[in-house]
Amino acid sequence: MTRSEVKPLNNSIKARITRLQAIAAQKQEGAALMTLLENGTWAACRAPQSPAKVFQTEQAARDYLSDCECVIIIDL
Repeated sequence: MTRSEVKPLNNSIKARITRLQAIAAQKQEGAALMTLLENGTWAACRAPQSPAKVFQTEQAARDYLSDCECVIIIDL
């Protein structure tokens, strides 16, 4: 795979993550989203429409979301 082929793939993945975040935000309770960011930190967001909090470790993000019924983890 060439560099020019990777960039559209990365954009496609980012677009899918954005759509998942929008879906999670529509849930009324019990759903959360955890995303590995490009700098190695983790963003954790509870639904509905709560702002994402950034954590230095995956475990810290998991602990923050521990009371959520469903957690979607995106580690790409």
